Amino acid sequence: MDIKSKQKTVAAHTIGCKVNQYDTQAMLEIFEQRGYKVVDFSEPADVYLVNTCTVTSTADKKSRQMLRQAKQNKDCVVIAAGCYSQRMQEDIYEYCDIAIGTADRNQIADMVEEYLENNCRTEESVIHNHLNKDAPYEQLFVTKLEGHTRAHMKIQEGCNNRCAYCIIPSVRGSIRSRTLEDIKKEAAALHKNNCKEVVLTGINLSSYGKDQSGKPTLYDVVKTIEAENIPRIRLGSIDPGTFQSTPQLLENISALCPQFHISLQSGCDKTLKSMNRWYTTEKYLKEVDFIRSFIPDAAITTDIIVGFPGETEADFSETLAFVEKVQFSRIHVFPFSPRPNTKAYDMKAKVPKAEKNKRVHQLIDLGEKLEQEYMKKFIGKTVSVLFETNKGNIYTGYSKEYIPVNTSSPSDIKTQLINVKIAELGNGYLLGQI
Repeated sequence: MDIKSKQKTVAAHTIGCKVNQYDTQAMLEIFEQRGYKVVDFSEPADVYLVNTCTVTSTADKKSRQMLRQAKQNKDCVVIAAGCYSQRMQEDIYEYCDIAIGTADRNQIADMVEEYLENNCRTEESVIHNHLNKDAPYEQLFVTKLEGHTRAHMKIQEGCNNRCAYCIIPSVRGSIRSRTLEDIKKEAAALHKNNCKEVVLTGINLSSYGKDQSGKPTLYDVVKTIEAENIPRIRLGSIDPGTFQSTPQLLENISALCPQFHISLQSGCDKTLKSMNRWYTTEKYLKEVDFIRSFIPDAAITTDIIVGFPGETEADFSETLAFVEKVQFSRIHVFPFSPRPNTKAYDMKAKVPKAEKNKRVHQLIDLGEKLEQEYMKKFIGKTVSVLFETNKGNIYTGYSKEYIPVNTSSPSDIKTQLINVKIAELGNGYLLGQI
């Protein structure tokens, strides 16, 4: 395999969460620093990077499919990174040339060059890593923006919780937090590249700083980024109780977007206990009420798992009622997917697939209704919109509440923050005038 006589190319495909998206971008920037050109995954490339996910069986399947697709290309190096690669370890050999899992990503270009130096593929030449749960936070760095407007910033890795359904702690390790100094450097670089919005990501964002001396908090992170003149800061998924324990976030941060993704998983206390979640619906509702006491129209979004073992029709009805009570602005619904080596994997009283699918559709329908009701609140109001895409003179962007907004403009307003007065509700978006 000889790719040294021309400019080398690399293509990447990401499966899964925003943390994976950040990790992929960081690895691509490492390749670019070595002279590689980034191309689309559908194009011929010298190196194909698949950042895998294993949170569900569907994610496993997609990971294998994309690795197989990459392997169909001749004279290339295929890298399997991420959680599926970490979990499968040696079994992933047939799908890739290099398997790095969830560590050593900052050494990815070195690994490729080492592999090419060997110039052959044998079972022994496949590089594997093994997760060191005591390893410090891995230094990765991102300077480029998604759509030239927003950037994900990873500030935390790993999770110490042991939810009954979740395999992620076993493949991501325990909590490790990024230093405030490193966060400041990345925020400064992003601001230099005209970043208008930073989305904070992590495996368990609310645990940020608990492993560090001095115990810095999310408040310290947000203040650090705000000081680098980033206009918008958006939090990724957080735990119930985060704002009650750190009220300064709501009191003192003007850049913080009023859209908060608070993981729920079930609106039934019996199911939450079976899931080994650490809160009740009462505690969850107190967190929502606390947020709304500061920001009445804050967008509250969530994840819910449907069909967890032992979930009865009555339990599911409790979830529907609780969702109505909270008045979420958006819901992400997932059917329960058993993961090997988790407590839920061996639980009895499985919910039949047909029943699970029926409940999924019920909850999706309710979520769509609530989303429409939430968006209607903004008709007649003026919102700040960060515009990202356009078709002709119709531009689309997102408000601070992460509501899609369309407007017309004769001049180019992409990447700009502009106030828009909302006139009407469209099909899944708001329509307004500058």
